[in-house]
Amino acid sequence: MAEKANLAWAGALVCRAGRFVIVHNVRESDGSDWWSLPGGGVEPGETLAAAAVREVREETGLEVELVDLVRLIERIWPDGHYFWAIFRAEPTGGREDPSGDPTGKIREVRWVTAEDARPLIGPGNAELAARVLLADRTLHAYVERRGPPG
Repeated sequence: MAEKANLAWAGALVCRAGRFVIVHNVRESDGSDWWSLPGGGVEPGETLAAAAVREVREETGLEVELVDLVRLIERIWPDGHYFWAIFRAEPTGGREDPSGDPTGKIREVRWVTAEDARPLIGPGNAELAARVLLADRTLHAYVERRGPPG
């Protein structure tokens, strides 16, 4: 039996003030382009969380803190076993600059609302973003109403 690949991808919904980050990818070989959440392949010995932080930094120039895992997708196909992990993250530093992407395919970093993102990243990811952003706003509103603990 042929060896099958185990492939993992990690990325993040980087959220701030009701918006999140997407990146514009351009493939040099054929000029095709697409928008996506920042993320990419997990390197050998790297955790999903560490890969998400690294990929966000490389593709967007932003430093982030991961808040929680919002989606884990697992697929077994004839050619391998695939995992996709999407974390919710908050920016802690840096500035929007895609020049650190080692693949050179990221051309632009953009903050968008879920509605703005729908035609760019598809309804599935836009709906996930809308749910995460709503939960984020609800949590912040609850904390503001209650005040600090103690």
